[in-house]
Amino acid sequence: MIPIFALERTQEVLYELNDLLENDKVPPISVFLDSPLAARATGIYKRYTNLFDDDAKRLMSQGDDLFNFPGLTIIKNPGQSGLADKALPPKIILAGSGMFEGGKIKTYLKKYLVNRHNTLLIISYQPEDSLGRRLLNGEKHVNIDRSKITVKAEVASIL
Repeated sequence: MIPIFALERTQEVLYELNDLLENDKVPPISVFLDSPLAARATGIYKRYTNLFDDDAKRLMSQGDDLFNFPGLTIIKNPGQSGLADKALPPKIILAGSGMFEGGKIKTYLKKYLVNRHNTLLIISYQPEDSLGRRLLNGEKHVNIDRSKITVKAEVASIL
């Protein structure tokens, strides 16, 4: 699970995953983007490719869709959220919000933090006393939407 911000961070992560997967730097894996706002924002990014850096423009001129790759599923409405749960591991779930304050990430945290085979990768600053900071600090019991969760998943960061 990777909590993401709808603007910029999502597109950066998709860009990097695109490179890793399309260039066989990692084995194939299912990736789910579960953030309707991030999905819409990515569509806007695609309309303004003239603002991209030279590397991105070069890749696009070669036919690469920088924000789409084999294995990516973009969840556009709440009825599709179960797609990520039904997919067999390994998988990557990108979900808002990057600060753990709302969005779909809380639903995934409640489901997946309890399993030692899962990883939560935090890629953005987490303020003191926030859920994200408590997880980074190694708390093993957290409350998410009034549910007490025992954290068994690995919590990692690339801040």
